[in-house]
Amino acid sequence: MVTSLTQVGAREDLLDVIQLNGAEDTPLLAGAKKTKASNVLHEWQEDELAAANKDNALIEGADYDFSTTLTRARKSNRVQDFVKYAKVSKRVMAQDLAGATDEMAYQIKKASMEIGRDIDAAGIDGTVQTGDGSTLADKCNGIIAMTASANKDTYASTGILYADINGAAQLVREAGAKPNTILANGTLKASISSMTSPVTKYKEMGDRISAAVNVIETDFGILTIKLDLQMPADTVVVYDNSMVEVAELRPSEISESKNIGSYVAKAIEMELTWVLRHSKACAVLTKGS
Repeated sequence: MVTSLTQVGAREDLLDVIQLNGAEDTPLLAGAKKTKASNVLHEWQEDELAAANKDNALIEGADYDFSTTLTRARKSNRVQDFVKYAKVSKRVMAQDLAGATDEMAYQIKKASMEIGRDIDAAGIDGTVQTGDGSTLADKCNGIIAMTASANKDTYASTGILYADINGAAQLVREAGAKPNTILANGTLKASISSMTSPVTKYKEMGDRISAAVNVIETDFGILTIKLDLQMPADTVVVYDNSMVEVAELRPSEISESKNIGSYVAKAIEMELTWVLRHSKACAVLTKGS
């Protein structure tokens, strides 16, 4: 039976399928809102509230002062064209293979999973590059690059502490966002699990004992910890996932090339970029020296 997991040929649904089935492997992508990009240089506006002012009082008869009006900042990111290939000989297509009823469908499914990891990795730690149509391709920034420098800090070389995460959550919350997610690689996920005392760390779960910590309650919000294997070493991000979007320039598609040999070849292509709606909706912690 064909299911949404194996039927990845419907081009308008391909990104949806990757997001749905990549919750564990690509948590940034899986949790991102899908929007539409309108150009190769995708632009949006960033705004913020002025600081609270207890002395906001107009003198009787005074003129209005419009000089303190805040203007919105213009932000942008470049669209990146992600592609993977599936190529199967016609002989293999004709065979009854163990473990794969349709080799091309299997290769497309595998390529879709790989492209999902590529998109997730670019969304985390991508660095923007302007293509020249010859030797350079367009590349997009990830959320680390889009995070404001004021929201980037270090933790001690001896290891990450609760105070570090609490401080990162504070930066995000005081900017007006609502921190709710931590992304970490395997090593740092284990470090976070070990930062609480044994009394609170271990929890009985039926016939199992769990030593993992998947949620941290900070002074500024409850954070769900997501293991993301695409995270760079020694780096943790704390962010408001409602502020992260993936914007498609055009619908994803699977294109079949014209046969010039005894094989069938297809290209899986997705053209999109990443959006961080507010540069202070994310905080980045990296290991200090």
